[in-house]
Amino acid sequence: MEIQINNEPVDFTLENEKNLKDIVDYLETWLSEAGFVIVSLERDNLPLNLEDSDEILSTPLEEIKKLSLQARPVEELFIEHLSTVYQFFSMLQRAIEKDNQSFYKELLKEYPYIKNSLSLYLKKDSLWDGGDTLEELLLKNIDPEKDRLINYLDTLISGILERIREAAEPESEIHKVSRNLQTLVPEISNVSILLQSGKDKQAMGILMSFMDAMDKLLRLIPFIKRRNPEIFSEEGGELTDIIKDLNSFLNEIADAFSVQDTVLIGDLLEYEVAPRISLFLNIFPEKIGGFNG
Repeated sequence: MEIQINNEPVDFTLENEKNLKDIVDYLETWLSEAGFVIVSLERDNLPLNLEDSDEILSTPLEEIKKLSLQARPVEELFIEHLSTVYQFFSMLQRAIEKDNQSFYKELLKEYPYIKNSLSLYLKKDSLWDGGDTLEELLLKNIDPEKDRLINYLDTLISGILERIREAAEPESEIHKVSRNLQTLVPEISNVSILLQSGKDKQAMGILMSFMDAMDKLLRLIPFIKRRNPEIFSEEGGELTDIIKDLNSFLNEIADAFSVQDTVLIGDLLEYEVAPRISLFLNIFPEKIGGFNG
């Protein structure tokens, strides 16, 4: 069997693959590690549906002479889909502001596609809650709720533009958030003192700023990792271990926040998170050329 990816032949030797699905799964994993996604598949110049696992599974290997795949970079697809989403929400916002009901109704017909794109590309992102908030506001698209809807769309549009920048220029964006974290480290170390002295509002403001910066940092890591695979080893590397530890402690902070355990929040920030952020910021810039990017 001849295998082509983006019209280039690939040297592939059958080992334990029993059917076409085994081969596609293997190639999907291999391409994913290189930062690519399969977007189309052909068997002997006949298209196969990537979503139809039964069709793929039932194809005997001996009947296939050529398997052709088209693959695209993850970042390219991410930017393309979110650019479409950005345009949609911008038009929706204008239609609401100008009370253009006919255009508004036409746009809503496209919303299921937009929702699917966001749920795929922002499924672990705090910006998108699966559509619950937006859909609730769309149902109340009358004064005075209209202002709330427009403000929420503002937040979505700004957030989507930020995610596009992160995918397009991850090095530049990670330099920005790293500088932000540098200024926040001394502040988060003092959160426990602020909480103990009754300055809850100030402490929570610092905590929210820090959590937003950490969310951004963790969103950027996969993009940086694909462009600079040598920076993050799979296991045992210093940066990999720091990120793993930070993820764990941030989850503990979220749990403590849900039960208002301010003592635990302060301790985790001061004794676990702040030292690891400082260590990360001491190591990471050297890997990608300092903070001048």
